[in-house]
Amino acid sequence: MHSTKPTSAIRRLATGFTAALAVLSLTTTAAHATEAVSAPSRQRIMNWTVSSLENGQRYQVDGVRYTSTPNLTHSPRYNYLGRNGSNENRNVYTGFASIEWCGLFAKSMWTIGGQVTNTQLPSNPASSQAWRTDVGNRFHTFRTSDLPEIGDVLVWTNDGDSAHGHVAVVTSVNPTTGMINWIGGNDSVSSTTRDSIVEHRAAWRNMESSMSGKDFRGFASIY
Repeated sequence: MHSTKPTSAIRRLATGFTAALAVLSLTTTAAHATEAVSAPSRQRIMNWTVSSLENGQRYQVDGVRYTSTPNLTHSPRYNYLGRNGSNENRNVYTGFASIEWCGLFAKSMWTIGGQVTNTQLPSNPASSQAWRTDVGNRFHTFRTSDLPEIGDVLVWTNDGDSAHGHVAVVTSVNPTTGMINWIGGNDSVSSTTRDSIVEHRAAWRNMESSMSGKDFRGFASIY
């Protein structure tokens, strides 16, 4: 009479196969968890951008470093990274070097806030126009029917100077009303606050007139 119980060899094989499946399952789960954490996140970019406006940021004037005090009761809200009308462009976003920094602000929001990789950035993110010319098909030329999403970077070109302009990060989009909010660095609300992080709001259909002396070109998307 033949036994219906598995032999020792078969039991060992079954045990080994079950263990292998368990390891594979754990490895796959861990890989998906890592991907979920490291993938660029529009929500994280938005959160980091708003936090940069609403919290004190380090800056330098005349060789001395300070922490800014945001003005959140003013309309528009702003965070001046300077003192007594200074415009030195020396702050945490520039590494305290004196350089224009709207593009570096956007870079920081993407990389620190959203964990965007360097391969998704323009090769020279300090250049505002690189966000238009150096991101391939992720740049979307302005059309009233093509709304951006939170985390995207808006791009303006100076009137009469296509090599320079401004960029800012989208923080709110209402697809029903077409209203959007954005926050940008190296902005101002007056002639004495030219080193500021500023929040703006406008109807998407009116973006071509959203900044004085600048032509709105469109937006760069993460994906």
